[in-house]
Amino acid sequence: MHAVRLLDEAGAEAVTFREVARRAGVSPGAPFRHFPHPHRFALLRGALFGAERTPALEEGHRAFTWSVIELIVAGQQRAELRQADPELIRIAAQSLSYGLSQMFVDDYLDASRADTLINQVVDLFGLGSSHPVATGAT
Repeated sequence: MHAVRLLDEAGAEAVTFREVARRAGVSPGAPFRHFPHPHRFALLRGALFGAERTPALEEGHRAFTWSVIELIVAGQQRAELRQADPELIRIAAQSLSYGLSQMFVDDYLDASRADTLINQVVDLFGLGSSHPVATGAT
């Protein structure tokens, strides 16, 4: 809901994970800890990525995916993101967040360090996907 309001107020370029979390009154790492038990995460994982998606979930997933790709393309047009296949960038970002979430759920990573690690990993990913001109690199 906060993301939709932000989109309506300021446009697609204003919708960032951190801003949505701020408006929701949670830390950027909160969604990773939303499912503290492995069974909850497994249920969500199966519903979203399993072969048996409901038509409504499929449509919602398709709309969300398209919105993310539009954000990536807009960032590329502003020379903030590298010129690469937007779908590939989306998959890389989704893989990163999914894998990191799974690492916390599996207790491979210490959940008490979630906020710090998530911020560091997201920042590092951002450096890799940022356009060299936007970061001052050559």
